[in-house]
Amino acid sequence: MENLDLNTCNANFKKLDMWGNSLGIRIPQETSKSLNLKKGMIVAIEKKFGEIRIRSTNEGYTLKDFMPFFALNVNTECLKLRGKREIIIPSAQGTIKGYLSVVFVAEGYFEGLKTGSLFSKNNLIVKDSLNDSPYTLVGNNFSIVDKTGNKSLNYEVSIEIPQGSECCMYYNENDAILSSSVIIICDYQKTLVNNRSLASYVVENKNVNRATEQRKMLICKKAVENLKLQNRELMVENYKGFITGKISEDGLLEIENADGRTYMCSIEHVIDLLSIDTPEILIKFNEIVKKC
Repeated sequence: MENLDLNTCNANFKKLDMWGNSLGIRIPQETSKSLNLKKGMIVAIEKKFGEIRIRSTNEGYTLKDFMPFFALNVNTECLKLRGKREIIIPSAQGTIKGYLSVVFVAEGYFEGLKTGSLFSKNNLIVKDSLNDSPYTLVGNNFSIVDKTGNKSLNYEVSIEIPQGSECCMYYNENDAILSSSVIIICDYQKTLVNNRSLASYVVENKNVNRATEQRKMLICKKAVENLKLQNRELMVENYKGFITGKISEDGLLEIENADGRTYMCSIEHVIDLLSIDTPEILIKFNEIVKKC
């Protein structure tokens, strides 16, 4: 078989190069022109299911780019910041039973840009600075949102918002579903939730996620070793493949099809598929989970 020539191949293969202590990749001129990418422009990098996606931010960022953020449900009939004045909220589209989501996003600067300026102009409207004095906002179902999902933290909370925070209306249209919420861009160190800083919740959540990822990785490694999963064949959606034994940083197993294509799959899904013909493997896997 002849060696693959990366320069003449029709597929867009590129070789990774060192850039300081990091890895870099060159984006072809044709691609950069089609996406209107220019030197110094900020792009969003997303890691998902063993893949890396680089997205242009020409149209601005959306809320998911600022994870982790916090969410709070507030009654729209009494939505106000307890201070010298109320926040006037437009008729709440996307509210559920009179409640509107208030989202807290970290204030900060990225490459000299304020958080608020990074949002798309189509998403962020009705800006209002809270410069008069600190404010208190009361609500329920306080939660943190990160790449793993939405995690409930407290049912009922009182949040003290520091002076200088920015209040905005966030509008997002996704799959023809209109949603709107109030975004408060604030200093996580100075914003207090029941007298505890938002920053402390971020640190705690990061530690919990790290422990969860380490346990997930350990379970995956133990399952591959103890259940002898490497090179084992299985059927996924009518396609025959085999388990390579490689594990991603997210704790996913690599599956290779007969044509050489690979994709990542959770260990739980692999065990479910194998248990169809080998029911006892599920019992052994549950024992591994308990020990880990």
